[in-house]
Amino acid sequence: MKKEKMKCVKCGGWAGETTLVIDGFRMRAWKCKKCGEEYLHPEDAEKALILNKYKRGMKVKVGTLGESTIVRIPKELAHALGLEKGKEVEIKSKDAKHIEVVI
Repeated sequence: MKKEKMKCVKCGGWAGETTLVIDGFRMRAWKCKKCGEEYLHPEDAEKALILNKYKRGMKVKVGTLGESTIVRIPKELAHALGLEKGKEVEIKSKDAKHIEVVI
């Protein structure tokens, strides 16, 4: 697999591929070998912004579908998490007021 490089806009040097962890999110990035400037992959940066937005929580509607009770997940969050129709997830009861969905 070919490694991507990009020209640093700060110093004109070359930035090589790397991985950064910011706020618990692992992101593809480039780091300039000359000045240390870091550039985030735009898709990963957008995903991190969306996930960080939902860390604070958001009220969503509960509904029914046939005999099942459903919780609606906002489209942008579902996309950021890679959730699609038919994908299986694990659901756990944490206590009387909390559930956890594991992807």
